Amino acid sequence: MNIRIEETKEFSKDFEKLKKKYISLEEDLAIVEKIISKFPTGKNKEGTRIIRIDPIMGFSEQVFKVRVRCRSLKSSDRIRLIYFYNIEKNEIFFIDIYFKGNKAIEDKKRIKNFLKFEID
Repeated sequence: MNIRIEETKEFSKDFEKLKKKYISLEEDLAIVEKIISKFPTGKNKEGTRIIRIDPIMGFSEQVFKVRVRCRSLKSSDRIRLIYFYNIEKNEIFFIDIYFKGNKAIEDKKRIKNFLKFEID
């Protein structure tokens, strides 16, 4: 069964801004999207880590952060992608995306608002 991937409006807006600045971001995100659609928690069935995906502390174990390698960036800085994985419905929601050099951490208020809507 395929995992359905959706974007929040806030994510789409942020992504549009970032992809204008970082030309390769759309292709780079598509690669990550393929990986997380196969391994939404970053691990295979045996528990071996395939990609570094970390749960975000303070939220349900269904909210994850993944570092996206963006070829448009010259340094080792990465784009961060925050998403919610609904195991029961087999779907992923992209919540937040940002460049680590411009924003220190994820938007916790945005995540809380999403979870309030999604879980209620």
